[in-house]
Amino acid sequence: MDPISFSLAVVAAADQCIKCGKYLVGKYEDYKHAELDVADAMLKIRSLWLKTETQLELITQIWNSIKPRLQELFYDLLGRLRDQLEVAKTRVDRVVAVPDGAGDRGLTVKKFKAMAYKRRILQATQDLEAWHSLFDPSWFLIGRMLDPAVKKHFQDAPQETSPTGRLSQTREAIRADLNHSDRRGSVFIERALIAGEHHPIPFSAAYTARLTIGDSNVLIDPMASGHGASLALAKLHVRDLVRRLSASDPWEFGLLHCRGVVESTEVDDGRRPRFHLVFDIPPTLSGTCHPRTLRDLLLRKEPHALDQRFQLAKQLVRSVMFVHTSGFVHKSIRPDTIVVFPDTDIGAHFVIGPSFLIGFERFRPDGAQTMLAGDTSWEMNLYRHPKRQGLHPEEMYVMQHDIYSLGICLLEIALWDSFVLPSPGGLGGAAQPGRELESVAELLLAGKSAMGVKRALVTMASDRLPQLMGRRYAELVLACLTCLDPGETNLFGKQRDLEDEDGIVVGVQYIEKILLRMDEVLI
Repeated sequence: MDPISFSLAVVAAADQCIKCGKYLVGKYEDYKHAELDVADAMLKIRSLWLKTETQLELITQIWNSIKPRLQELFYDLLGRLRDQLEVAKTRVDRVVAVPDGAGDRGLTVKKFKAMAYKRRILQATQDLEAWHSLFDPSWFLIGRMLDPAVKKHFQDAPQETSPTGRLSQTREAIRADLNHSDRRGSVFIERALIAGEHHPIPFSAAYTARLTIGDSNVLIDPMASGHGASLALAKLHVRDLVRRLSASDPWEFGLLHCRGVVESTEVDDGRRPRFHLVFDIPPTLSGTCHPRTLRDLLLRKEPHALDQRFQLAKQLVRSVMFVHTSGFVHKSIRPDTIVVFPDTDIGAHFVIGPSFLIGFERFRPDGAQTMLAGDTSWEMNLYRHPKRQGLHPEEMYVMQHDIYSLGICLLEIALWDSFVLPSPGGLGGAAQPGRELESVAELLLAGKSAMGVKRALVTMASDRLPQLMGRRYAELVLACLTCLDPGETNLFGKQRDLEDEDGIVVGVQYIEKILLRMDEVLI
């Protein structure tokens, strides 16, 4: 399809979706005051539809500035929405067509239709929420677009809670950092604000605390600056990170909202300045028991329902995507940097609830220069791509390196066993490879044959995951582990084809090859 025809097709599809959505909302409105209360359901569906309509209108306005690969993804997702709305419209029309004499077990027509409408509203709400879980990651990729023509569409964006307002906030955080702008004020806060009692999170440097002002609970995540970085440069990078994380919606991004950062008077073993990121814990989670790391859960080996583990995997996949859309690379994704809160509906037994990615101690804006510095810790190198291991990594860090780390975490979730065992002697002792890594334990401890360890992980995923988690899940893990491989086995394609100035192409590939396919995994 040529560009002009493609553009016209998209505008037509978006217009069709908007008309169909307005028709449905109008029909639902007719019964919001019926005998059965559907007001709450109507409020939610109206809110969701307003978000949808706003997003579709913006996409059609900036369509010619969107890169072809992202256009293709939007078009595919738009088609899914159109089909979904048509099904919903057909269901509603069937209710409208119910004759006056119809009923169900003696119900009046009015009550019967109200019940039917409520079912349709709830179903439409669930369907629209599911569509947004697939669409929103690509929506936030717009925030990375460098095209000047896009800028004017965000100059008068409405409040932060609106779709364009929140996207504008994310985009401004990225743009301000690229321009080294300091117009938004300081992100540094006084240490006295978090001077209360600290609650450590097992197998993590992070801890929870209560603010001295008010009664909010926060999570504190310590981090050190990069090797060779001056204090001034370290503070600049930390400021950029905090600004981007301050635009995060925890429920959508899988990244906690960052309140600010405390500059520590301490330095780490490498004499690097230390900082403490302060994250707000969502109010609905503040009253639950303390979070655990995924490492802690894997070491305990407590049985958890398969659907909980799948949900944990899906949340992690989304977190990695939003790290990328926010304009930075994480560099330390492993079970120690994934915090899991318990389900609030269950009592003493820990049931897996929401999870969030933390551990930004090796953070770097994805446009910043890397020092190509590493370490020799086998338990850290295990989660790094072979070409990013050791004291002097071979390659500059790119998103695919985070994707590789994700693959190993997904593999551990599937096996529900930790690849790293803490020292039996406690702090200060050496960690040991877990039972699943016995065949490569000597290589790991000696720091040899990183590619041999990678091949062992790929074989493990290929041989064991189809029986444990299903064929599709196994394919996703293999796609992550081979995302930098040469040849046809790499679903992401050749590295040179993924290198664009604003990271749109690799983001689209990730959405298509990992995020959308993960959503299709059923249990």
